[in-house]
Amino acid sequence: RVAGRVNGGFTVHASINPTLQEYAHNALRAGLISYDKRHGYRGAITKIKDINNWQEEISKIRKPAGSLGWELAVILGTDAEKANIGLSNGDEGAKGTIPFSELKWARKFINRNALGPAPSKPSDVVKQGDVVLVKLSDSASKTYKLMQVPEVNGSILAMDPHTGKVLAMSGGFMAIKRHQ
Repeated sequence: RVAGRVNGGFTVHASINPTLQEYAHNALRAGLISYDKRHGYRGAITKIKDINNWQEEISKIRKPAGSLGWELAVILGTDAEKANIGLSNGDEGAKGTIPFSELKWARKFINRNALGPAPSKPSDVVKQGDVVLVKLSDSASKTYKLMQVPEVNGSILAMDPHTGKVLAMSGGFMAIKRHQ
């Protein structure tokens, strides 16, 4: 139970449980990301033409709304096991990799009922110069996961069935980013 003073001497009581609220946000976010991944990869955010000047070029690109704490990255090249990336996180020349295991989900989105074939190598998913969203997977090895902002929305509401008090609620993907 949270209480606070508002203009005019009113006291506001909310039945939201902060711990349950965090669980609700995390569960909704994870569910929407998982659902969206099962419906295919929609491709790069944009493309950098001059890969030799990638640090300057990526600094001009704005992250999409809803990208949470994810980073922009440019694909510097691929081989059979990974995609090499340059990061926009402000570190001069910050680089990492996306292992193929983190790209296998990224079947090309064709339409809401069809996906392209399963990728067999990183270059089936990303190409040099592609600007993508990534999430840090392992800081020691500087490996990342390929991410995309879900196009699907959802909501969750948790209530105490005995009292009717709202314990947690969250809705949409864009709404979640404010709570990160």
